[in-house]
Amino acid sequence: MKLKNSVFKSSNLYRILGTNSNAGEELIKQRYLEKVREFPPEENPEEFKVIREAYDTLKDPFKRSGYDLKTKYQGQASKFLQEALDYMDWGKIEEAEFLLNKAAELAADNLYILRLKAEVAVMKGDINLFNDIFEQLEELFPKKQEYLLLLNKIVLLLESEQYTKYANRVLKEMEKKFPDKKSEMTDVYIGVYDQQGKFNKIWNVLSNELKTFSEPDEDNIRHFLIAIALINKYEKWEKKDSLIALTESFIAKINEDQELRDYIIYVLDENYFEAEEHGDIKAQLYITELLMLFEDDPDLELEYKKLQLTEKILNEVDRMSADPKLSPYIFYTGSRLFFNWAYEELDPETFVDFPDKYAMQNFKEEYSANLQAVKRLKKKYPRMYDTFRNEWDKIAANCREQLNNRQLSLFEKPRKVDQDSDYKELASGQIVSKNKVGRNDPCPCGSGKKYKKCCLNK
Repeated sequence: MKLKNSVFKSSNLYRILGTNSNAGEELIKQRYLEKVREFPPEENPEEFKVIREAYDTLKDPFKRSGYDLKTKYQGQASKFLQEALDYMDWGKIEEAEFLLNKAAELAADNLYILRLKAEVAVMKGDINLFNDIFEQLEELFPKKQEYLLLLNKIVLLLESEQYTKYANRVLKEMEKKFPDKKSEMTDVYIGVYDQQGKFNKIWNVLSNELKTFSEPDEDNIRHFLIAIALINKYEKWEKKDSLIALTESFIAKINEDQELRDYIIYVLDENYFEAEEHGDIKAQLYITELLMLFEDDPDLELEYKKLQLTEKILNEVDRMSADPKLSPYIFYTGSRLFFNWAYEELDPETFVDFPDKYAMQNFKEEYSANLQAVKRLKKKYPRMYDTFRNEWDKIAANCREQLNNRQLSLFEKPRKVDQDSDYKELASGQIVSKNKVGRNDPCPCGSGKKYKKCCLNK
Protein backbone atom coordinates (compact mmCIF):
# COMPACT_ATOMS: atom_id res chain seq x y z
CA MET A 1 0.00 0.00 0.00
CA LYS A 2 1.38 3.41 -0.98
CA LEU A 3 1.43 6.31 1.45
CA LYS A 4 -1.39 8.69 0.64
CA ASN A 5 0.32 11.79 2.01
CA SER A 6 3.80 12.85 0.92
CA VAL A 7 4.52 14.18 4.43
CA PHE A 8 4.88 10.58 5.62
CA LYS A 9 7.69 9.97 3.14
CA SER A 10 9.77 12.55 5.00
CA SER A 11 12.67 11.45 7.22
CA ASN A 12 11.96 14.41 9.52
CA LEU A 13 9.99 13.04 12.47
CA TYR A 14 8.95 16.51 13.65
CA ARG A 15 7.47 17.28 10.23
CA ILE A 16 5.55 13.98 10.27
CA LEU A 17 3.83 15.04 13.52
CA GLY A 18 3.39 18.61 12.31
CA THR A 19 5.66 20.26 14.88
CA ASN A 20 9.31 21.36 15.27
CA SER A 21 12.44 20.47 17.24
CA ASN A 22 11.59 22.98 20.00
CA ALA A 23 8.29 21.28 20.83
CA GLY A 24 7.77 20.13 24.41
CA GLU A 25 6.48 16.76 25.59
CA GLU A 26 2.84 17.88 25.86
CA LEU A 27 2.76 19.43 22.39
CA ILE A 28 4.29 16.33 20.82
CA LYS A 29 1.62 14.16 22.47
CA GLN A 30 -1.10 16.58 21.33
CA ARG A 31 0.13 16.54 17.71
CA TYR A 32 0.33 12.75 17.80
CA LEU A 33 -3.31 12.40 18.92
CA GLU A 34 -4.40 14.87 16.25
CA LYS A 35 -2.62 12.85 13.56
CA VAL A 36 -4.16 9.58 14.80
CA ARG A 37 -7.61 11.12 14.57
CA GLU A 38 -6.81 12.35 11.08
CA PHE A 39 -5.35 8.99 10.01
CA PRO A 40 -7.04 6.25 12.08
CA PRO A 41 -5.07 2.97 11.97
CA GLU A 42 -7.91 0.81 10.65
CA GLU A 43 -8.28 3.05 7.59
CA ASN A 44 -4.67 4.20 7.14
CA PRO A 45 -2.40 1.43 8.48
CA GLU A 46 0.74 2.59 6.63
CA GLU A 47 0.36 6.23 7.64
CA PHE A 48 -0.42 5.23 11.23
CA LYS A 49 2.73 3.11 11.38
CA VAL A 50 4.85 6.12 10.35
CA ILE A 51 3.05 8.38 12.85
CA ARG A 52 3.51 5.85 15.65
CA GLU A 53 7.22 5.37 14.93
CA ALA A 54 7.77 9.14 14.94
CA TYR A 55 5.92 9.50 18.25
CA ASP A 56 7.72 6.55 19.89
CA THR A 57 11.04 8.25 19.13
CA LEU A 58 10.13 11.81 20.06
CA LYS A 59 8.27 11.01 23.30
CA ASP A 60 11.37 9.28 24.72
CA PRO A 61 14.03 11.84 25.81
CA PHE A 62 16.88 9.40 25.15
CA LYS A 63 15.71 8.41 21.67
CA ARG A 64 14.86 12.00 20.83
CA SER A 65 18.34 13.17 21.87
CA GLY A 66 19.91 10.51 19.65
CA TYR A 67 17.68 11.48 16.74
CA ASP A 68 18.45 15.20 17.15
CA LEU A 69 22.17 14.53 16.80
CA LYS A 70 21.67 13.35 13.21
CA THR A 71 21.01 16.90 12.03
CA LYS A 72 23.69 18.60 14.15
CA TYR A 73 27.48 18.95 14.01
CA GLN A 74 27.55 17.96 10.32
CA GLY A 75 26.66 14.43 11.38
CA GLN A 76 30.04 13.96 13.09
CA ALA A 77 28.55 13.14 16.49
CA SER A 78 26.26 10.51 14.95
CA LYS A 79 29.26 8.99 13.16
CA PHE A 80 31.15 8.70 16.45
CA LEU A 81 28.10 7.12 18.10
CA GLN A 82 27.56 4.52 15.38
CA GLU A 83 31.20 3.48 15.51
CA ALA A 84 31.03 3.36 19.31
CA LEU A 85 27.95 1.11 19.16
CA ASP A 86 29.78 -1.24 16.80
CA TYR A 87 32.71 -1.46 19.21
CA MET A 88 30.32 -2.11 22.10
CA ASP A 89 28.76 -4.98 20.15
CA TRP A 90 32.25 -6.43 19.62
CA GLY A 91 33.20 -6.01 23.28
CA LYS A 92 35.88 -3.41 22.53
CA ILE A 93 35.13 -1.16 25.48
CA GLU A 94 38.13 1.18 25.40
CA GLU A 95 37.59 2.04 21.74
CA ALA A 96 33.87 2.65 22.36
CA GLU A 97 34.58 4.86 25.36
CA PHE A 98 37.08 6.94 23.36
CA LEU A 99 34.52 7.60 20.62
CA LEU A 100 31.77 8.45 23.10
CA ASN A 101 34.06 11.00 24.71
CA LYS A 102 34.72 12.47 21.26
CA ALA A 103 30.96 12.75 20.69
CA ALA A 104 30.54 14.33 24.15
CA GLU A 105 33.06 17.02 23.20
CA LEU A 106 30.52 18.12 20.58
CA ALA A 107 27.38 17.64 22.71
CA ALA A 108 28.34 17.39 26.38
CA ASP A 109 24.79 17.32 27.78
CA ASN A 110 23.20 15.04 25.22
CA LEU A 111 21.05 12.47 27.03
CA TYR A 112 21.63 9.72 24.48
CA ILE A 113 25.43 10.05 24.68
CA LEU A 114 25.31 10.00 28.48
CA ARG A 115 23.14 6.87 28.45
CA LEU A 116 25.65 5.08 26.22
CA LYS A 117 28.47 6.17 28.52
CA ALA A 118 26.53 4.70 31.45
CA GLU A 119 26.14 1.44 29.52
CA VAL A 120 29.90 1.33 28.91
CA ALA A 121 30.46 1.93 32.65
CA VAL A 122 28.39 -1.19 33.38
CA MET A 123 30.37 -3.17 30.81
CA LYS A 124 33.58 -2.02 32.51
CA GLY A 125 32.22 -2.90 35.96
CA ASP A 126 32.72 0.70 37.11
CA ILE A 127 29.65 1.37 39.27
CA ASN A 128 31.04 4.67 40.59
CA LEU A 129 31.31 6.04 37.06
CA PHE A 130 27.81 4.73 36.33
CA ASN A 131 26.38 6.61 39.33
CA ASP A 132 28.25 9.79 38.40
CA ILE A 133 26.72 9.70 34.92
CA PHE A 134 23.22 9.16 36.30
CA GLU A 135 23.67 12.12 38.61
CA GLN A 136 24.27 14.20 35.47
CA LEU A 137 21.22 12.64 33.84
CA GLU A 138 19.01 13.44 36.85
CA GLU A 139 19.89 17.12 36.49
CA LEU A 140 19.20 17.17 32.74
CA PHE A 141 16.24 14.81 32.42
CA PRO A 142 12.68 16.20 32.26
CA LYS A 143 11.29 15.98 35.80
CA LYS A 144 7.90 14.81 34.56
CA GLN A 145 9.59 11.74 33.04
CA GLU A 146 11.67 10.65 36.02
CA TYR A 147 9.93 7.28 35.79
CA LEU A 148 11.53 6.69 32.39
CA LEU A 149 14.97 7.63 33.76
CA LEU A 150 14.70 5.07 36.56
CA LEU A 151 13.42 2.49 34.10
CA ASN A 152 16.53 2.98 31.94
CA LYS A 153 18.74 2.76 35.01
CA ILE A 154 17.33 -0.68 35.85
CA VAL A 155 17.62 -1.90 32.26
CA LEU A 156 21.32 -0.95 32.16
CA LEU A 157 22.06 -2.49 35.57
CA LEU A 158 20.45 -5.76 34.45
CA GLU A 159 23.05 -6.07 31.69
CA SER A 160 25.47 -7.30 34.38
CA GLU A 161 24.49 -9.96 36.91
CA GLN A 162 26.75 -8.40 39.54
CA TYR A 163 24.34 -5.45 39.76
CA THR A 164 21.11 -7.42 40.15
CA LYS A 165 20.67 -6.42 43.79
CA TYR A 166 21.26 -2.79 42.90
CA ALA A 167 18.66 -3.06 40.11
CA ASN A 168 16.21 -4.54 42.61
CA ARG A 169 16.72 -1.56 44.96
CA VAL A 170 15.99 0.86 42.12
CA LEU A 171 12.89 -1.20 41.26
CA LYS A 172 11.59 -0.86 44.82
CA GLU A 173 12.27 2.88 44.63
CA MET A 174 10.15 3.02 41.47
CA GLU A 175 7.32 1.11 43.14
CA LYS A 176 7.15 3.70 45.93
CA LYS A 177 7.45 6.74 43.70
CA PHE A 178 5.17 5.54 40.90
CA PRO A 179 2.57 3.07 42.27
CA ASP A 180 0.28 3.91 39.34
CA LYS A 181 2.95 2.68 36.87
CA LYS A 182 3.16 -0.89 38.19
CA SER A 183 1.44 -2.39 35.18
CA GLU A 184 4.03 -0.72 32.93
CA MET A 185 6.91 -2.24 34.87
CA THR A 186 6.33 -5.84 33.75
CA ASP A 187 9.52 -6.01 31.69
CA VAL A 188 11.81 -4.86 34.51
CA TYR A 189 10.10 -7.11 37.05
CA ILE A 190 10.77 -10.08 34.79
CA GLY A 191 14.37 -8.96 34.18
CA VAL A 192 15.13 -8.68 37.90
CA TYR A 193 13.33 -11.90 38.84
CA ASP A 194 15.01 -13.74 35.97
CA GLN A 195 18.51 -12.83 37.19
CA GLN A 196 17.55 -13.70 40.78
CA GLY A 197 16.15 -17.07 39.69
CA LYS A 198 12.75 -16.28 41.23
CA PHE A 199 10.72 -18.35 38.80
CA ASN A 200 7.48 -18.29 40.76
CA LYS A 201 7.46 -14.50 40.75
CA ILE A 202 8.05 -14.54 36.99
CA TRP A 203 5.14 -16.92 36.68
CA ASN A 204 2.86 -14.64 38.68
CA VAL A 205 3.70 -11.66 36.47
CA LEU A 206 3.41 -13.48 33.16
CA SER A 207 0.35 -15.59 33.95
CA ASN A 208 -1.57 -12.49 35.03
CA GLU A 209 -0.60 -10.79 31.78
CA LEU A 210 -1.40 -13.77 29.55
CA LYS A 211 -4.75 -14.47 31.22
CA THR A 212 -5.94 -10.95 30.44
CA PHE A 213 -5.15 -11.16 26.72
CA SER A 214 -8.36 -10.50 24.88
CA GLU A 215 -7.28 -8.09 22.16
CA PRO A 216 -3.49 -8.50 21.84
CA ASP A 217 -1.57 -5.23 21.69
CA GLU A 218 2.13 -4.29 21.54
CA ASP A 219 2.70 -4.84 25.27
CA ASN A 220 1.09 -8.22 25.67
CA ILE A 221 2.61 -9.45 22.41
CA ARG A 222 6.04 -8.51 23.80
CA HIS A 223 5.24 -10.35 27.04
CA PHE A 224 4.10 -13.34 25.05
CA LEU A 225 7.50 -13.39 23.33
CA ILE A 226 9.22 -13.11 26.71
CA ALA A 227 7.17 -16.07 27.93
CA ILE A 228 8.32 -18.19 24.98
CA ALA A 229 11.95 -17.19 25.62
CA LEU A 230 11.67 -18.24 29.29
CA ILE A 231 10.09 -21.56 28.34
CA ASN A 232 13.13 -22.26 26.18
CA LYS A 233 15.55 -21.02 28.84
CA TYR A 234 14.23 -22.92 31.86
CA GLU A 235 13.61 -26.43 30.61
CA LYS A 236 13.13 -27.88 34.11
CA TRP A 237 10.95 -25.07 35.41
CA GLU A 238 7.96 -26.56 37.26
CA LYS A 239 5.64 -23.92 35.81
CA LYS A 240 6.73 -24.64 32.26
CA ASP A 241 3.71 -26.78 31.28
CA SER A 242 1.24 -24.22 32.60
CA LEU A 243 3.01 -21.41 30.79
CA ILE A 244 3.04 -23.43 27.56
CA ALA A 245 -0.70 -23.98 27.91
CA LEU A 246 -1.28 -20.24 28.21
CA THR A 247 0.96 -19.44 25.26
CA GLU A 248 -0.71 -22.12 23.13
CA SER A 249 -4.03 -20.44 23.73
CA PHE A 250 -2.55 -17.10 22.76
CA ILE A 251 -0.93 -18.56 19.63
CA ALA A 252 -4.31 -20.00 18.62
CA LYS A 253 -5.91 -16.55 18.99
CA ILE A 254 -3.24 -15.01 16.81
CA ASN A 255 -3.50 -17.66 14.09
CA GLU A 256 -7.29 -17.16 13.94
CA ASP A 257 -6.80 -13.48 13.12
CA GLN A 258 -5.02 -13.06 9.77
CA GLU A 259 -4.28 -9.37 10.35
CA LEU A 260 -2.84 -10.01 13.81
CA ARG A 261 -0.89 -13.00 12.53
CA ASP A 262 0.63 -10.86 9.77
CA TYR A 263 1.53 -8.22 12.35
CA ILE A 264 3.30 -10.76 14.58
CA ILE A 265 5.25 -12.08 11.59
CA TYR A 266 6.20 -8.52 10.65
CA VAL A 267 7.48 -7.80 14.19
CA LEU A 268 9.45 -11.04 14.28
CA ASP A 269 10.96 -10.39 10.84
CA GLU A 270 12.10 -6.94 11.98
CA ASN A 271 13.70 -8.44 15.07
CA TYR A 272 15.33 -11.15 12.98
CA PHE A 273 16.94 -8.65 10.61
CA GLU A 274 18.27 -6.67 13.56
CA ALA A 275 19.75 -9.83 15.11
CA GLU A 276 21.23 -10.77 11.75
CA GLU A 277 22.92 -7.36 11.42
CA HIS A 278 24.59 -7.91 14.79
CA GLY A 279 25.50 -11.53 14.07
CA ASP A 280 23.44 -12.71 17.07
CA ILE A 281 22.89 -16.41 16.30
CA LYS A 282 21.03 -17.20 19.55
CA ALA A 283 18.50 -14.45 18.85
CA GLN A 284 18.09 -15.62 15.24
CA LEU A 285 17.44 -19.17 16.42
CA TYR A 286 14.86 -18.03 18.94
CA ILE A 287 13.05 -15.77 16.47
CA THR A 288 13.04 -18.43 13.73
CA GLU A 289 11.51 -20.88 16.19
CA LEU A 290 8.79 -18.35 16.92
CA LEU A 291 8.16 -17.71 13.23
CA MET A 292 7.61 -21.43 12.75
CA LEU A 293 4.64 -21.17 15.14
CA PHE A 294 2.89 -18.85 12.71
CA GLU A 295 4.23 -19.84 9.28
CA ASP A 296 4.24 -23.25 7.62
CA ASP A 297 7.28 -22.62 5.43
CA PRO A 298 9.85 -25.34 4.54
CA ASP A 299 12.47 -22.61 4.03
CA LEU A 300 12.12 -21.65 7.69
CA GLU A 301 12.88 -25.22 8.75
CA LEU A 302 16.00 -25.22 6.55
CA GLU A 303 17.07 -21.87 7.99
CA TYR A 304 16.52 -23.18 11.51
CA LYS A 305 18.72 -26.22 10.86
CA LYS A 306 21.47 -24.03 9.42
CA LEU A 307 21.31 -21.73 12.44
CA GLN A 308 21.56 -24.72 14.78
CA LEU A 309 24.68 -25.87 12.92
CA THR A 310 26.04 -22.32 12.93
CA GLU A 311 25.69 -22.08 16.69
CA LYS A 312 27.50 -25.41 17.17
CA ILE A 313 30.38 -24.43 14.86
CA LEU A 314 30.64 -21.06 16.59
CA ASN A 315 31.15 -22.90 19.88
CA GLU A 316 33.86 -24.95 18.20
CA VAL A 317 35.56 -21.79 16.92
CA ASP A 318 35.65 -20.48 20.50
CA ARG A 319 37.34 -23.67 21.66
CA MET A 320 39.71 -23.67 18.69
CA SER A 321 40.97 -20.20 19.60
CA ALA A 322 42.33 -21.57 22.90
CA ASP A 323 43.68 -24.87 21.53
CA PRO A 324 47.54 -24.89 21.64
CA LYS A 325 47.66 -28.00 19.45
CA LEU A 326 45.91 -26.29 16.55
CA SER A 327 48.25 -24.48 14.15
CA PRO A 328 47.60 -20.77 13.45
CA TYR A 329 46.99 -21.41 9.75
CA ILE A 330 44.25 -23.96 10.40
CA PHE A 331 42.58 -21.78 13.05
CA TYR A 332 42.54 -18.63 10.91
CA THR A 333 41.52 -20.51 7.77
CA GLY A 334 38.68 -22.20 9.64
CA SER A 335 37.55 -18.92 11.15
CA ARG A 336 37.43 -17.19 7.78
CA LEU A 337 35.59 -20.10 6.15
CA PHE A 338 33.02 -20.15 8.94
CA PHE A 339 32.32 -16.42 9.12
CA ASN A 340 32.07 -16.13 5.32
CA TRP A 341 29.55 -18.97 5.38
CA ALA A 342 27.52 -17.90 8.42
CA TYR A 343 27.59 -14.11 7.97
CA GLU A 344 27.61 -13.52 4.24
CA GLU A 345 26.91 -9.78 4.54
CA LEU A 346 29.56 -9.09 7.20
CA ASP A 347 33.34 -8.84 6.96
CA PRO A 348 35.06 -11.70 8.89
CA GLU A 349 37.44 -9.04 10.27
CA THR A 350 34.43 -7.93 12.33
CA PHE A 351 34.83 -11.05 14.45
CA VAL A 352 38.52 -12.03 14.31
CA ASP A 353 41.79 -10.08 14.08
CA PHE A 354 43.35 -11.93 11.15
CA PRO A 355 47.13 -11.79 10.49
CA ASP A 356 48.39 -10.04 7.35
CA LYS A 357 49.07 -11.97 4.13
CA TYR A 358 52.79 -12.30 4.84
CA ALA A 359 52.18 -13.92 8.22
CA MET A 360 49.50 -16.22 6.77
CA GLN A 361 51.91 -17.37 4.07
CA ASN A 362 54.49 -18.25 6.75
CA PHE A 363 51.81 -20.11 8.70
CA LYS A 364 50.79 -21.95 5.52
CA GLU A 365 54.33 -23.28 5.07
CA GLU A 366 54.29 -25.01 8.47
CA TYR A 367 53.27 -28.19 6.68
CA SER A 368 53.84 -30.73 9.47
CA ALA A 369 51.96 -28.66 12.05
CA ASN A 370 49.11 -27.99 9.61
CA LEU A 371 48.72 -31.64 8.67
CA GLN A 372 48.59 -32.58 12.33
CA ALA A 373 46.07 -29.80 12.95
CA VAL A 374 43.75 -31.08 10.21
CA LYS A 375 43.80 -34.49 11.86
CA ARG A 376 42.98 -32.87 15.20
CA LEU A 377 40.21 -30.86 13.58
CA LYS A 378 38.55 -34.02 12.33
CA LYS A 379 38.68 -35.59 15.79
CA LYS A 380 37.95 -32.63 18.09
CA TYR A 381 35.91 -30.25 15.92
CA PRO A 382 33.75 -32.51 13.73
CA ARG A 383 31.22 -29.91 12.62
CA MET A 384 33.92 -27.49 11.49
CA TYR A 385 35.64 -30.34 9.67
CA ASP A 386 32.53 -31.81 8.02
CA THR A 387 31.09 -28.47 6.90
CA PHE A 388 34.29 -27.48 5.08
CA ARG A 389 35.63 -30.95 4.37
CA ASN A 390 36.72 -30.16 0.78
CA GLU A 391 38.90 -27.28 1.94
CA TRP A 392 40.54 -29.37 4.66
CA ASP A 393 41.18 -32.22 2.20
CA LYS A 394 42.93 -29.79 -0.15
CA ILE A 395 45.10 -28.40 2.64
CA ALA A 396 46.02 -31.89 3.86
CA ALA A 397 46.90 -33.01 0.31
CA ASN A 398 49.10 -29.94 -0.20
CA CYS A 399 50.89 -30.58 3.11
CA ARG A 400 51.56 -34.19 2.16
CA GLU A 401 53.08 -33.10 -1.15
CA GLN A 402 55.53 -30.85 0.71
CA LEU A 403 56.68 -33.46 3.26
CA ASN A 404 59.16 -36.27 2.71
CA ASN A 405 58.48 -39.92 3.53
CA ARG A 406 60.19 -39.75 6.92
CA GLN A 407 58.08 -36.80 7.99
CA LEU A 408 54.91 -38.42 6.70
CA SER A 409 55.65 -41.60 8.60
CA LEU A 410 55.30 -39.66 11.84
CA PHE A 411 51.67 -39.00 10.92
CA GLU A 412 50.80 -42.33 9.29
CA LYS A 413 52.24 -44.67 11.95
CA PRO A 414 50.91 -44.24 15.48
CA ARG A 415 53.68 -43.75 18.04
CA LYS A 416 53.30 -44.75 21.66
CA VAL A 417 53.73 -41.66 23.79
CA ASP A 418 54.30 -42.25 27.49
CA GLN A 419 57.04 -42.01 30.10
CA ASP A 420 58.82 -45.19 28.91
CA SER A 421 58.55 -44.63 25.14
CA ASP A 422 61.10 -43.10 22.79
CA TYR A 423 58.64 -40.47 21.59
CA LYS A 424 57.10 -37.27 22.88
CA GLU A 425 54.26 -35.05 21.71
CA LEU A 426 55.06 -31.42 20.92
CA ALA A 427 52.69 -28.51 21.65
CA SER A 428 51.77 -28.55 17.96
CA GLY A 429 50.56 -32.15 18.31
CA GLN A 430 53.51 -33.64 16.40
CA ILE A 431 55.15 -36.86 17.64
CA VAL A 432 58.97 -36.76 17.60
CA SER A 433 61.85 -38.78 19.01
CA LYS A 434 62.91 -37.87 22.54
CA ASN A 435 66.57 -38.62 22.10
CA LYS A 436 67.48 -37.85 18.54
CA VAL A 437 66.18 -35.44 15.97
CA GLY A 438 67.16 -36.07 12.35
CA ARG A 439 68.11 -33.22 10.05
CA ASN A 440 64.91 -33.75 8.08
CA ASP A 441 62.66 -34.41 11.10
CA PRO A 442 60.12 -31.83 12.28
CA CYS A 443 61.88 -29.35 14.54
CA PRO A 444 61.15 -30.04 18.25
CA CYS A 445 60.27 -26.36 18.74
CA GLY A 446 56.96 -27.01 17.00
CA SER A 447 57.45 -24.57 14.12
CA GLY A 448 56.50 -27.20 11.55
CA LYS A 449 59.77 -26.68 9.67
CA LYS A 450 62.54 -29.21 9.18
CA TYR A 451 65.07 -29.32 12.02
CA LYS A 452 67.94 -28.39 9.66
CA LYS A 453 66.04 -25.27 8.50
CA CYS A 454 65.00 -24.20 11.98
CA CYS A 455 66.95 -24.83 15.18
CA LEU A 456 69.84 -27.04 14.05
CA ASN A 457 72.25 -24.16 13.36
CA LYS A 458 71.05 -21.78 16.07
